[in-house]
Amino acid sequence: IHIGVCWAGALARIIRCLRIPGGSALPLHDFACAGAAAGVATAFGAPLGGVLFVAEELGSVRALGRRSLLFAFTAAVSASFLVKHMNLSGANRLTLFSLATSTHNPRKEW
Repeated sequence: IHIGVCWAGALARIIRCLRIPGGSALPLHDFACAGAAAGVATAFGAPLGGVLFVAEELGSVRALGRRSLLFAFTAAVSASFLVKHMNLSGANRLTLFSLATSTHNPRKEW
């Protein structure tokens, strides 16, 4: 999640430095929402989980508008499709990690 927000912050700085039209009108918390949602989506393979995380955690700090949630949803879905398209694990899955052993073993239960 933190890496996603850091990349979103870097993107916000690049947009402001290049003076892209309309880029300076976007507040930094919109970029943070998109980065956090993308981070959750890539870590857990759950784009809607990323949007719900943003609504729960960042929404408790400040009011999130429709635009912030739309950016978060777009970033989360884009990040999930990118991870699936890159196919880093070779298994064509949305997640980059999984359990190697069965959890039905009594010794593995918590």
